[in-house]
Amino acid sequence: GHALGEMVDLELFIPFASHNETLVRQLAPVSRVFRCPQAETSALAYRIRNEWMVGGLPLQNVPWADRLHAFVRQEDFYRSGEWMTINIARRAGVEIVKEVLPREAGG
Repeated sequence: GHALGEMVDLELFIPFASHNETLVRQLAPVSRVFRCPQAETSALAYRIRNEWMVGGLPLQNVPWADRLHAFVRQEDFYRSGEWMTINIARRAGVEIVKEVLPREAGG
């Protein structure tokens, strides 16, 4: 089934915006799921989600992140949610591990 969920403690922070609901359904049985509040814009909803991932939720006993594994398309900065989260983590002093995703065939 869910080998990844058995290897690590997974926490899913779901933005109140477009997201991969299929993946959420697949990982929810082996994860702690946090649904973020509605925001005025989708961009703000993603920012809230990114800040929660790094900053934790003290009232729900979710601590600050100790490490962020960021899956990026390239090593260098490009405007994206991944890099927004990396920058939030960097400012918070969280360890960052960047994983560069392989390019898709033909891409």
